[in-house]
Amino acid sequence: MDLRQFNHGLPLQLTSKDYSDNDPIKDRCFLTTEELAIRWRKSPRTIENHRGKSGNVPYYKVNGSVLYDLNDVIEFELEGFFNAHG
Repeated sequence: MDLRQFNHGLPLQLTSKDYSDNDPIKDRCFLTTEELAIRWRKSPRTIENHRGKSGNVPYYKVNGSVLYDLNDVIEFELEGFFNAHG
């Protein structure tokens, strides 16, 4: 079975030579549940409770750890931004 079909065409193991200097994958930053809770001033348990609900920030499960892509978090935060001055 070729596992690359589940990896969106990316190599299964990335090395520094696989990245160009301005490759967006190289610069991705992930937050843990605890880090997201601090950012949003919520308890980690609240973040966990909202994790599976629709309309919430997407997440990744990697080796049993839940990770949030910072770009997804910022996009989610901006969707809730309201400018009263218009």
